[in-house]
Amino acid sequence: MKTLITLLVTLFISISSVAQQGINYKAILKDGSGNLLAGTFMNVQFTIHEASASGTIVYQEDHNYTTDANGLLILNIGSDLSPSIGVFNDIDWGVDKHFLQITINYSGGTINFDATEFMAVPYAKYAASGWTGLEKITEGSNTGWRLLESDANNYGNIGGNAVDLSISDISANHGATGNGSFAANYRTLAQGNSSSAFGISTIATGANSMALGQFNVDDPNAIFLIGNGVGDADRKNAMVVKSNGDFIVGSSQMDNDPAIADDDSRMFFNKTKSAFRAG
Repeated sequence: MKTLITLLVTLFISISSVAQQGINYKAILKDGSGNLLAGTFMNVQFTIHEASASGTIVYQEDHNYTTDANGLLILNIGSDLSPSIGVFNDIDWGVDKHFLQITINYSGGTINFDATEFMAVPYAKYAASGWTGLEKITEGSNTGWRLLESDANNYGNIGGNAVDLSISDISANHGATGNGSFAANYRTLAQGNSSSAFGISTIATGANSMALGQFNVDDPNAIFLIGNGVGDADRKNAMVVKSNGDFIVGSSQMDNDPAIADDDSRMFFNKTKSAFRAG
């Protein structure tokens, strides 16, 4: 008679590429005594339920596999050419929640893992189903893409071929307004052409620039900024890299400003003067 043995499993599920047409599954397996299940032959069954952990089975497949010397199991969910239930490519990830259940059979017993919800929809599959969460919009003379059902009054005009994944809940010039720009997260502004803005209330106005963090001080001559401010009225930069090669760490400007008490505590490199300062 087979006995139920608890396994210690480290599970990593990563989004696959379109070419893979599946979901990568990795697990390190140990028996109840903590010993690695190295070089162990097993049958692994993946079951995908829709709506709930015990909901309708929309997909099920089996794999025969032998773990490596480290007890590592690596499989690609969706790669079975003859699944017992369903077709992986036909799963409608957008219609409801989905749950993954795993059953492992090997010489020491049968192990059933409770179904757990997919916390990230496999994007390549979701996009292939025709729903990306974006809508194509034209504002002014430009056409780009913004999150569905976003209030246009809370954003500036979309840039040409720009992608706006940001959330803005107030009437302001937020979003991806530069041509070819990209904005994400909360109240960000990517205004420069081919610029990107991530974080909270970050601003990127320089061409080809990127802003990260929160509440940065904007610099149109910078190509990379990390903000560490605490609000719109108290914007600060942790790091600035200028397009000419200069960089400043711990401040927003290279030259001393008598009106700012703490700007002396900074590190910078002035390429024009070949000068480096720390402290």
